[in-house]
Amino acid sequence: PPIEGLDLDTLVGELEEDLYELTNAAICSDIAFGQGVELPDTAYMVEVSMVLCSDKHIQDLNRRWRKKDAPTDVLSFPQMKTAAEAKAEENAPKLSSAVTTLGDLVISLETAKRQAQARGHSLRDELRVLAVHGLLHLLGHDHEGPEGAK
Repeated sequence: PPIEGLDLDTLVGELEEDLYELTNAAICSDIAFGQGVELPDTAYMVEVSMVLCSDKHIQDLNRRWRKKDAPTDVLSFPQMKTAAEAKAEENAPKLSSAVTTLGDLVISLETAKRQAQARGHSLRDELRVLAVHGLLHLLGHDHEGPEGAK
């Protein structure tokens, strides 16, 4: 369902610019610290898709993929192996494409709006926070379990 007072076309345009900047920053940070995904030497472009959806849709995905029957704010579906996974598979093939697909982000607009209101900032700022959170998951970072929570 549409969110009252939300200009979705403008928001999507702004998020496209934000996602470009955030992706570049996240990848540069991961490369600097030697963590996350292993990008091919020839990669000069990365691709990330983002879906903005309802609580019902994200709850369906959360139930199907994470066995959690509740809406959540963001889900990440990585398309690449993390550096740790690639090292574990010594003979794993590396991508050689000029465009590297990191994966998909799914963000609930309804949850993002509630969280933005609760935190006292704009919906766009909350979506940026959720995009960074999701990008970090696409790059192989995890906060589940005792080590990830740090």
